[in-house]
Amino acid sequence: PEDHGSFHTADPPGPWPVHCVQGTFGAELHADLDHERIHRVVDKGHARDTEGYSAFDETGLADEVVLADARDPVAVAAAVGTPAELTVVCVDVPGCEHGAILAAAEHGTVIFFSMATSFSAAALGAEGLAAGVRMLIGNGYLPGHAEFALDLLREVPAVRALFDAHQRQTSRV
Repeated sequence: PEDHGSFHTADPPGPWPVHCVQGTFGAELHADLDHERIHRVVDKGHARDTEGYSAFDETGLADEVVLADARDPVAVAAAVGTPAELTVVCVDVPGCEHGAILAAAEHGTVIFFSMATSFSAAALGAEGLAAGVRMLIGNGYLPGHAEFALDLLREVPAVRALFDAHQRQTSRV
């Protein structure tokens, strides 16, 4: 919303300028995109008093969502605090491997689900950091993923609410 609590214009002022407000210039999908191939658009930041940094917020699918520059391993580790049993990298930005490894607990799991991941950097980084983590590479396919996704939609009320809100929004377009 235009009056989102994270914007400079909020009272008290938030950290960001007004941006990505639905229906305004710059917030629309690029005209060159093949809209026939777009199956889902995930909205975030739709509630005035929640940060909206992640589509995982309010779904119950993640214990915690942290905000940090994923390319800065020390900042990621500091933001995470206590290392996590599971860390998922899904940002398509090079250089996020080491932060994910530092954020993972000893014997924890890091899933790299980004086409920007350098797997050699991840392997060498884990060795150099003496991190005993299990690293998995997502390739875009996981057996049973469709059933899993449908079960989430059916069984997790917060996920269903996000889906329903998206359906209402796209039916207006």
